[in-house]
Amino acid sequence: MSSFFKFLLTKRFFINLGMIIFLWIIVIFGTFFGLAKYTHHAETFPTPNFIGLQKNEVQKLCQEDNLRFEIIDSVYRNDVPPGAVVDQYPESGTHVKVNRKIFLTVNSVEKEMVAMPDLTGISIREAVAQAEMYGLRIGDLQFIPDIAKNNVIYQQYKGKKIKPGTKIAKGSIIDLVVGVGLSNKETFVPCLYGLNKDAAETKLNSSALNLGAVVFDEDIKTTADSTAAVVWKQYPVFNQGKTQLNLGSPVDIWLTTDSTKVTQQCDSLEQIDNVPDSVENDLGL
Repeated sequence: MSSFFKFLLTKRFFINLGMIIFLWIIVIFGTFFGLAKYTHHAETFPTPNFIGLQKNEVQKLCQEDNLRFEIIDSVYRNDVPPGAVVDQYPESGTHVKVNRKIFLTVNSVEKEMVAMPDLTGISIREAVAQAEMYGLRIGDLQFIPDIAKNNVIYQQYKGKKIKPGTKIAKGSIIDLVVGVGLSNKETFVPCLYGLNKDAAETKLNSSALNLGAVVFDEDIKTTADSTAAVVWKQYPVFNQGKTQLNLGSPVDIWLTTDSTKVTQQCDSLEQIDNVPDSVENDLGL
């Protein structure tokens, strides 16, 4: 035992101990230096701006800067080209290290579809709020005489009426036709005999009147039947310029596919302009 303690006091022991300590210092510093080199410690650079770029452009930029990317989400925006980057994390300008992964959100190639809401029968303010909930925008407002003052009478998309529930691209523009109340001015009741429902409604609107009740014959069973059906009776009746109604008033029609019921034709009956000049000036017709 005494010889062991004597060895601890020898020069040889201290030389060996010094060599061991020196080797451990080299190992420790080498490890830290290697990790720093491997992880690029303190070596950072600003993240490029990927907003607006397509996938191939992102890939090229990432290769140049030794970065990686991953597309984690897609949204639809009609003001951005399909496939373009709309958001990124980290944001551009944020300092990152080499090999950092950038998470991207791109604009969807296909338009997101939503069901058209029913905006009729409510105020303009309510219609705008409800349309925004569905991701739609309100475009033009057209005002027509109608007893439902300041309420939406019907909704249009690209100039045509659109039914609630119809699939439509998110971000689409919807035009509204709004009632302004009944006018004390009058217009002549037009002749609707022989016209289908859509043509009759268009003719009524051009006379500043509205379509009222629509009554189909019992023999009309299918959609094709209703499309082919024509007006054989109307109320108020057409009386060659003698029957007048207040602007915005409704006119009821009866439809049939039985040609024997259509005993009158408008071409031979109409001989006057249905809308008085004073009314045309007021409505801009």
